Amino acid sequence: MGGKPTEKEALDRFLEEWDGHRTRKSTLEAGLRDARETMKAGVALWLATLGYLVVVEHLGSSIARQSTVYPERLASEAAFKAAALEFSDGGIAEDEAEALYSLRCALGHQYGLRNRRRHIFTLDQVSPLVVLPTIPWDGTRSNASRSQTVVNVREVGRFVEGLVSNARRDHAAGLVALAPGKSAEDLDLFGGLYS
Repeated sequence: MGGKPTEKEALDRFLEEWDGHRTRKSTLEAGLRDARETMKAGVALWLATLGYLVVVEHLGSSIARQSTVYPERLASEAAFKAAALEFSDGGIAEDEAEALYSLRCALGHQYGLRNRRRHIFTLDQVSPLVVLPTIPWDGTRSNASRSQTVVNVREVGRFVEGLVSNARRDHAAGLVALAPGKSAEDLDLFGGLYS
């Protein structure tokens, strides 16, 4: 890797799809691989869902569309929502992206299904990606059963795979840049290749 990478070199390495033969891959590809394999096995769906949701945050803190309308990405929630909204095909609303971020926090910090008095979750494999409750959860036990946010874990996988596919497509078309505040050297060092 000698010398400082250019922005293009860092983006190429970060977004390169692993071919299964090279020993080195990006941290993005490693996260995708682990989430995919765990989801495919079907035995640890919470863990697979968490892996996929971590990939969204990693994507948002690392890259952006050149004409991004989401310049603030230093906080993890802002990075997550930027990636979810910027690289989707318009299939997610901001409140749904916020719900997915809350699920990422619930799983990542407590390996549980409630977060910050915002959401109490039910995970399934049949609903749409996110179904928000008609009565928002107020953080109390009294309305918890009527105020559940439903997330389809299989759809999370499809959604995140689509985000990464769109980011790779946009990069190939020259439409992707480093996330605001991210340097090529940082991306290459922390998101680049590992063995």
